[in-house]
Amino acid sequence: MNIQGEDISSNWQKVQELGQGGFGNVCLYQNKVNEEFIAIKKLRIREEFADGTNRVWERWKQEVYIMNKLDHNSVIRAIAVPPELDNGPNDVPALGMEYCKGGDLRKLLTKPENCHGLREVFVRDLLSGIGSAIEYLHSKRIIHRDIKPENIVLQPIGDEEDRFLYKIIDLGYAKELDASSSCMLSHVGTQQYLAPELYGRQAYTRTVDYWSFGSVVFECITGKRPFLPEFTSVQWHKEVSKKSPDDITAVADEKGEVKFSKYLPGETHLCGPLKNYLEQWLKLMLRWDPKSRGGGVKKVNDVDRPKCFIVLEQILEIKLFHVMITKANLLISLTDTDRVTIESIHRAIETKTNIPVTHQLLINKDGVVLQPEQFVIDACQDSCSKNPSAHLFCQWPIPEDIIRKNKLPKPVENIVKEPDTVLSYQRQKEAWKNVVYFCAIKNFDYKQLEASERTAMKALTHTVMMIVKEKRALTDEIKRLEAFQEYFNISLDFDLRQYDSNDNLNQGINDAIHSQWLQSKQEAASIEDLSLQVTRLDNFVEEKIQRCMELQNNLTKDPKLEDCEMQAKKLYEKLRSYNERTLEHTPMVKIIGECMVCSEELTESFHDIIGKKMELFHDLRRLLPELEIKNNKIQDMKKNIIMLQRRRQEDIWKRSSDAMNVQSLNLTADTSINPLSMWDGSTPPVFHSLLNPMESVQLMDDNKTNVQLLDDLLESMEKEHDESMTYFTPKGN
Repeated sequence: MNIQGEDISSNWQKVQELGQGGFGNVCLYQNKVNEEFIAIKKLRIREEFADGTNRVWERWKQEVYIMNKLDHNSVIRAIAVPPELDNGPNDVPALGMEYCKGGDLRKLLTKPENCHGLREVFVRDLLSGIGSAIEYLHSKRIIHRDIKPENIVLQPIGDEEDRFLYKIIDLGYAKELDASSSCMLSHVGTQQYLAPELYGRQAYTRTVDYWSFGSVVFECITGKRPFLPEFTSVQWHKEVSKKSPDDITAVADEKGEVKFSKYLPGETHLCGPLKNYLEQWLKLMLRWDPKSRGGGVKKVNDVDRPKCFIVLEQILEIKLFHVMITKANLLISLTDTDRVTIESIHRAIETKTNIPVTHQLLINKDGVVLQPEQFVIDACQDSCSKNPSAHLFCQWPIPEDIIRKNKLPKPVENIVKEPDTVLSYQRQKEAWKNVVYFCAIKNFDYKQLEASERTAMKALTHTVMMIVKEKRALTDEIKRLEAFQEYFNISLDFDLRQYDSNDNLNQGINDAIHSQWLQSKQEAASIEDLSLQVTRLDNFVEEKIQRCMELQNNLTKDPKLEDCEMQAKKLYEKLRSYNERTLEHTPMVKIIGECMVCSEELTESFHDIIGKKMELFHDLRRLLPELEIKNNKIQDMKKNIIMLQRRRQEDIWKRSSDAMNVQSLNLTADTSINPLSMWDGSTPPVFHSLLNPMESVQLMDDNKTNVQLLDDLLESMEKEHDESMTYFTPKGN
C-alpha cells in the first residue's frame, strides 16, 4: 500500500511501504529538513503473540539484537530510530536501517533482459559483496538461514548505472551458533533455496548458507534455480538427493526424465574463463553432504578459513584480458595477464585460435597499436573497467571454425521450423527466453563491432596525424635543402666569376681545383630529382588523407537490432503476465527473422568498412619507411652541399694564406732591392697578383669563420637528423 505523503511528525514524512513479511513490514521515511531517508521495520502486533511469549516475538528480538551488533559494508546497516518514529519504551522496539534505493535482487532478476542471467559485472560484484558478508556473519557465529534474492538489496555506487553494492537484509531467521556449532530446528527459510538438511529436523551448521548462496549465484548466472525449480518439495528432495557431489544442476526433459550436469548451461553472459572457474566453485557450494559442502577449512596466515571463500577470493582476483577478434565476431578472454607482455598475449591468441602471430594486430580502445615488449597492465590501462581489453585485426583470412555463426538455440530453432506447434507454458517460456537471449547476443555483437570500428578509426586517425606531421617535416627539410642549394650555387657562381675575370686569382687556383668546383655544381644539382619525388609523395599522402576523411563518418548507428531485442523482451514479458496461458509463436518468429537478417547485413557492412579503414591504415604505415628514406637522402644531400662549400672555402683560404706568407717574406727582405726590377714585363710575380697584406688577412679570417660556421652547421644537422628519425620509426606490426 502506498502511503506517500503521510505526515508522521514535524520532521519526518512517510514516503512508501517497501515490503511486508510474515510478521513485520518495512516503511520508508524521509526527513523534511535534511532530506535523509531511513527504512523502519516494525512488528505487526497481533493478539496471538502480544504477550511477548510467542516464537515470533523471540525472533523479532533476536533480529534487533543481531542487527545492532553488526558492522559490514555488505550487511544492511542498523540506524538509530528517531524517537518520534519509535513505538515507545514499553512497546515492541522498531528497527531502523539504511535505505538502499536499488531495490532487491529479485527485482533485478525478473527484468526480461536478465532472463538468462545477469551480466558479468553484476555477478562479480554480487560474489564479492555477499560472499564477504556471509563469511563475516559466520565469523560472528551467526547463520542467516534465509539467503535468497528477496533478502539481498542493491545500493547504487555513485552515478554508475551497472555497479551496485549488494547487502544482506532480514536477519529474522538468523541464528547464533551454540558451543557445538550445530543446531536443531524446525522448518525455516524459503524452500526454493533451503539446504537439504533444513527440510526436516536435522542438525545443521553454517554450511546451510553455502547451499543457499550457491543457489542464488547459480540463478544470477543462468536466470533459473539450479535444481528442478518446477518440482514440489517432496519430488525435489527425492530427485536431487540422487545427484553426484560434482553435479551443479538438474533439469527434466519433455518425458520427465531428470538429467544432472556438472556444467553451467551455454547461454550466460559470463566470459569463458570465469564461467569455468565458477563451475568449480559451485561444485563446492552445492554438495548434498553438508560435511563436505564448502570444501572444509584451510589455515591461512594462522587463521582457519572455509575453502569456498578462499577459492572465491582467488577467482575474483584473477585478471582477465578481453580480445575482440573482429573478423570472427568473437570475444575471447585470457587469464593471468597482470604482468605478462603483449608478446605473450599474441602467442596465447595463436594457441587458442590458430591465428599466426605474424597476422595479428592488437589495438587498444584508444587506437594505439600494442607493442610486443609492453606489459598488458601498461598498454591497456582502463579506468572504467577492472579488466583491460583490445581489438584484434587480422591481415589475412582467419580459421573458419572460430567464426561466430547465426546459430539458433535448439528451442528457438524448433518454433521457427514449426511456428504452429503447441508447447506447454513452461516450454514456451523457455523457448521465448532463448529468443530474448539470442536477440540480446546479436545486439551485443553489433555493439562490439561498433567498438571495433571506432578503434579502427582512432588507429587510422593516429596514423594520419603522424604521417601529416612527418610529411610537413619532410616538406620543411626539402625547402631547407633547396635554400642550401641556392646559397651554394650563388656563392659558387660568384667564385667562378671571380676566377674567370681575375687573372691574378688564376695563379692561386690551379686547374684541378677549378674542375672540382665545376663538378661540385653538378653534384648539387641532383636535388631537383629528390624534390620531385617529395612532391609526388606529398600528393599521395594528401589523397590518403582525403580518403580517411571520406571513411570517417561512413557508418551511422543503426537501432534495428536494439529494436528486435526490445520487442522480444516485451513479448516475453507479456507471456509471463498471462500466468500459465500460452501465446502464438508467430510474432516472436517474425522478430527472430528480422534479427537474423539485420545482424547479417550489419555484420557485412561493418566488416566492409573496417576492412577499408584497416587497408588504409596499413597503406599509411607502409609510407613511414619511405618517409625515412627520403629524409635520410635530404640529410645526406645537405651534408654533401655543406662539405662541398667547406672544401671550396678551404681551397680559397689555403691559397690566400700561401700568398700572404710569400708577400710577407718579400716585404721583410733587403729594402735596397727593388722588386719591380725583377719583373721582366711579362708575367707578374704571384705575390703582386694577390691582395695586399691587410686584405689577405681579412679574407683569411672570413674564410676561417665560414669554415667554423660550416662545421657547427654540420654538427647541428647531424644532431637534428638523429632526433627526427625517432618520428619515422614504425610503431607496431
